[in-house]
Amino acid sequence: MEVVAAMRTDMILVNGVHLLNDKKNVGLCHSSFKRMKELTRNLLGVYLECSNNVDKNNKFMQGRIATPENVKKVLELGANFIVLGGNPGRGTTLDKVIESTKRVKEIVGDKCLIMAGKWEDGVIEKVLGDPMADYDAKEIIKQLVEVGADIITLPAP
Repeated sequence: MEVVAAMRTDMILVNGVHLLNDKKNVGLCHSSFKRMKELTRNLLGVYLECSNNVDKNNKFMQGRIATPENVKKVLELGANFIVLGGNPGRGTTLDKVIESTKRVKEIVGDKCLIMAGKWEDGVIEKVLGDPMADYDAKEIIKQLVEVGADIITLPAP
């Protein structure tokens, strides 16, 4: 993160934050969120999954999904933004991202930005903006904004 901050980035997304076990926070390089904010002086955010396929017994994934408890922990960490999406193979749908965005907005209000969309895992449903999708991307974006997304995430070319 310090190298990224030295390149004059404004925002850093920390992927891999495990909210139930600090020892599994690979994205923080065994440091703390607070310390990373001090070192980088950047806006820091956390990625949370909006997955449909998380086994209740899988403690690893339970610490990385957009549950109300995890969202509250992200706020306690002092995150400036939350990114909502779905990793490949998790079966995340746009409906689930919309539903999660609404729930997260109800919890965070205006305390941090919410970024939401679908830019990965185009297996069960095309990613947001795919011209071959069988849904209207503008309608999905409208719904995401209506439920609280401040920024819409799209796949990079």
